[in-house]
Amino acid sequence: MEKKNIIVTGLNREEQEALNLKACLDRYDKYMKFNEKLSEKMILQLHYILLEKISGYEQYQGIYRPVKVYIVGSNHEFPLPHEVPNLMKNLVQWLEEKQGLVHPAELAAKFHTKFTGIHPFADGNGRMARLLMNYILQQKEFPFTNIPLKRRQTYMKTQAAGNIDNHKPFTKFLAEEIIKQHSKKIGRHK
Repeated sequence: MEKKNIIVTGLNREEQEALNLKACLDRYDKYMKFNEKLSEKMILQLHYILLEKISGYEQYQGIYRPVKVYIVGSNHEFPLPHEVPNLMKNLVQWLEEKQGLVHPAELAAKFHTKFTGIHPFADGNGRMARLLMNYILQQKEFPFTNIPLKRRQTYMKTQAAGNIDNHKPFTKFLAEEIIKQHSKKIGRHK
């Protein structure tokens, strides 16, 4: 029996983010079950769940950011808020056009990097990018692939390269992780 509408009080932000990510993955699984096409509606719904009960971000749940964003330590300038809706529409359209023309790992990597370059949300962009990257992979029967914390610095460098339209570093990084993580799973099941 599934429990609905459980409210847990006294959680810190990381604990709430973990609960929200689990709820996102539950919704993600429903989308996968019905082979839903990745859409702006799906992206906004997942983002709404991702920011649920995150103090200070309630007004940004499930909407494209109405504010400018910056990343500390980066000089990359993100699009202005009024540009985001059209950029996201174009990104989803780009994904649709490239389906079947580009290897799924490359498609997922490029989508991820383009998404983070737009930075469509006030918070949760990286988590959403990784979730959507995996959705693209899993729709083509590739395994769910995590970005290991120990490789975060390399991951960030590949994202910086993607911001100047060099998608090869992250594509290679992602392909390596897919192979490494999938190989470990296969080895455990022999």
